[in-house]
Amino acid sequence: MNRTALLAVLTLLAAVALATAAVPASSPPEPLCSVCGADFERSGDERGVDAMVAQSTVEVAVGEDATARWTVRNRLANESAADRFREDPGLLDEVVAGALEHGNPHDGVSDVSSRVDDGTVVVAFEHESFAERVRGDALVVDYLHTHGGRESYVLDADRFAVVGPDGHVVVNDPAMGRVGDGRVTLVPDGEGYGSDHVDDTYVAFAPDDGLLATAAVRVAFAERALPVVLDNLAVLAPAALAVVVGLAGFRRARRVWWIRRRDATLASGAVLAVGALGVAHPVYAGAVPLVSGTVPALSAAGVVYALAGGLSLWVCRTRTRVPWWSLLAPAVGVVALAGVLVASPRLPSLTWGASGGLWLGVPLAATFPLGYAVGLGDRRAEVGALSVAALAVVAVAVLSVSFASEPVAGGLVTIIASVLVALGLLAALPLYLLGDSLARVVGTGE
Repeated sequence: MNRTALLAVLTLLAAVALATAAVPASSPPEPLCSVCGADFERSGDERGVDAMVAQSTVEVAVGEDATARWTVRNRLANESAADRFREDPGLLDEVVAGALEHGNPHDGVSDVSSRVDDGTVVVAFEHESFAERVRGDALVVDYLHTHGGRESYVLDADRFAVVGPDGHVVVNDPAMGRVGDGRVTLVPDGEGYGSDHVDDTYVAFAPDDGLLATAAVRVAFAERALPVVLDNLAVLAPAALAVVVGLAGFRRARRVWWIRRRDATLASGAVLAVGALGVAHPVYAGAVPLVSGTVPALSAAGVVYALAGGLSLWVCRTRTRVPWWSLLAPAVGVVALAGVLVASPRLPSLTWGASGGLWLGVPLAATFPLGYAVGLGDRRAEVGALSVAALAVVAVAVLSVSFASEPVAGGLVTIIASVLVALGLLAALPLYLLGDSLARVVGTGE
């Protein structure tokens, strides 16, 4: 490979590191309860009351008719605020109404009442859209599921309990909070208000946790998910197809690529270095332009680049002609590392958002053996490697559709999908060319 081409590849590697790091942050989560904590305080401030909340607890009792009764208790930090509310109940009603007007819950709220009980504001109201009756005499709580409207809810209370009707038990695993005695209880982690995100989930209650009730709940979950899955796949399928077509089109890029062993070693080292920067980016986030926070996709790309670069260095030094499928090791490494970190909650999540990084890491890793197979000139190997890469892309597209998503549509989504496809192909090209170069090195001995 001539020096100009090598310089272009190194520039491309730098662009990959910067472009992947510049992923915009998602919108902040909304409070789970608008009459708790900060929202209640803000509504008080707007009406000239210092209504600072020292402690807030919520109990939501779900009735047989799927209507919930909320009871919120805000212990006020200032006795003067409690006195003002006690002397002027109308003012308290205005503060509560203001908090409910712009927060959650905001639909189906009725029969709102408020009072002061020994320094604690007690707010109660009915909520018609909190749960839904489904088959098998079960109740499914939809409220804790954001349906793709935001990243998640944030727990702004010291305790948030969802209680089923008398005689009912929780028949699913909400994967959050404490489950027992027919209730699910969420508590903060001790870092203060706004520190806890509540992941999207459903809570299901039934008179018993037998096979029929559990099956009915699973069917209800599937019914909610199916339209979302189909609509999202309709948007993601063209993007996945574009990636596969782009990978197949990489054959044209290799026409300007010719590399000797020395340059292959240099390129491998550059890929390894970029990978190391990607893996370590949470350490220097905020200290360099564009890298303002932890990006799971960048961590995944870093792992792939580092493993591919290290494996490529070994091949260059030993001139070992390995089978194309052995170069899937970076993909296996990404999956294995993600599995270990997901299964080990004690490990810090700062350097890796495992589930969020797999969508890029696995398809990206599959392009490395694809380039190698093309370089070998083995048609069967090329078809096999392209099939693996296509399968990885399609699998990621399918798995990206979760219960947390709404049907995605509109021009903004198309633009985002196009940008992600372009970034994915941009990140994949250096690995493809590196794999192709390895095949030429072991094939020609240069």
